[in-house]
Amino acid sequence: MNLIKKTYLLLFFSVMLWGCGSGGGTGPGNDGDDNDSEPVEYDLSVLKNPADGGSVDPSGGTYEEGTEITIEATANNGFTFREWTGALSSNDNPVTFTITDDTDITANFNDLRSVYTVQMFAISAGDSVDLRFGQSSRGSDGFDEGVDQDAPPSPPEGALHAYFEINDLELFRDFRSNIDQTVSWTLQYQVASGEDLKLEWEIVNDSQIKGDLVLTDESGTFEVDMQDNTTHTESGTTTGTLLIQYTF
Repeated sequence: MNLIKKTYLLLFFSVMLWGCGSGGGTGPGNDGDDNDSEPVEYDLSVLKNPADGGSVDPSGGTYEEGTEITIEATANNGFTFREWTGALSSNDNPVTFTITDDTDITANFNDLRSVYTVQMFAISAGDSVDLRFGQSSRGSDGFDEGVDQDAPPSPPEGALHAYFEINDLELFRDFRSNIDQTVSWTLQYQVASGEDLKLEWEIVNDSQIKGDLVLTDESGTFEVDMQDNTTHTESGTTTGTLLIQYTF
């Protein structure tokens, strides 16, 4: 009996020890083992405002918590980078941050493009010349077919004549690129002796004219804000040169 009891007790304690060692704990395969848990990951989304203002790198992705991320914005032609907004507020570009949560960031760009049309009439002694100028996505510093218009040959001396001069061209219509931030038009004119030249204009398409539009002469003796005024008169000369300058 003693042998049987001893054998029984040995089996009993063996079962108890096995049960204690196999249940719970932090060993491999157990839920309590932090070393084997999946890393925490977060989503990054980088937007653009406006959408055609430029590109961003990276534009998004999934990253482990604590990852240091550097993002950079590159502006398209006609735009400049302004700032980051959203989960990140900064003017730095590129900018670096550590991700600790799902993150939405927006790259904001300044739109420097200009789109407008100015209709101008050069008037003297009852005659007039119809002129137009401005900036367009189809414009350039040369002649643009379907956009610009050649001026006819010069009339006899003393007759009214007015045109925009650029690169040896004489134009009644002269439109420049809408991404140029500084533009200058040279307006040549002639009138009969003793007659005045009166200019009248209207900005008929001002969908995006954010800069200053100024009428002046070669010497800068006067300046007319063409967005606040609609007329100007030149007296005392039969020929002359005026400048129209746009600066964003």
